[in-house]
Amino acid sequence: MKTLLIFISILFFNSCQKSNNEKSNSIEGDFNGDGITETAKLIKLDKESKDFKYYYEIIFSNKEIKKINISSQSDVYGINNENDLNNDNSDELSIIFNDSLENNCINTMFIRKFENGKWSFLIDPITISLECGKFKMNIQDYVIKENDHIKVFSYESNLTTDKLGKIDNVSLQEKIISLK
Repeated sequence: MKTLLIFISILFFNSCQKSNNEKSNSIEGDFNGDGITETAKLIKLDKESKDFKYYYEIIFSNKEIKKINISSQSDVYGINNENDLNNDNSDELSIIFNDSLENNCINTMFIRKFENGKWSFLIDPITISLECGKFKMNIQDYVIKENDHIKVFSYESNLTTDKLGKIDNVSLQEKIISLK
């Protein structure tokens, strides 16, 4: 009986832990550099058009931070706080799109920064894979800050999947981006 209780406790504890790649619709961070933590929420809008299939907005608890409007043919997987990548005392956020509609094998990550009252892109988008077997990495492992540069890991831009949705032959590329 004691063994059964220990086993159930372990299962419960493991099920309560958040996966590193769990879809996040709400994050916290200091996105405007004022030293106060804000909450960012990803909200799916109930509309569709001939131009775009998905509409979202990211709103912030600090109303002085402009919302981010998203319209895309790809669904949004989630948002992530990337911390302060460019040493400007404010956190950057990433928006991760699910580019393969049947699974989460191919994702595109856009990293945004809030500066001078508006949002812009910190770096070019990168292709990542969050939930695809041996190609799977944690969100936090794709962009790493190192002193005055960031190290970005991405898959080649022509990443494709086979009939079963598995990623075909690819290689992970490492790129160093100076932020000075």
